[in-house]
Amino acid sequence: MTVEPTEIVKREMPELSDIFILPKYRSKGIALRTVHQLMLNNSLNWHVAVYENDREALKFWDRLFAKLPIVDVLKVEPPETEGFHEFVITNQ
Repeated sequence: MTVEPTEIVKREMPELSDIFILPKYRSKGIALRTVHQLMLNNSLNWHVAVYENDREALKFWDRLFAKLPIVDVLKVEPPETEGFHEFVITNQ
């Protein structure tokens, strides 16, 4: 997992820029538990960006957003980045 600071929608927040689970450990809830612990225990807002053509990653995040106890998932389209699905996640 890689977390980096970023500025999006005129706010600074951490960006979960990469998460990788080895294939033999996928579908075991590891990513859900990891993201839940990271996102819900540290910052009120998070940025997540998914490559536009990465359908598997987008499906992963859609499922994860539905399972996490978060307040809001806002899809954003900043003009300075193309080729991504971008989301701002709001906790509490």
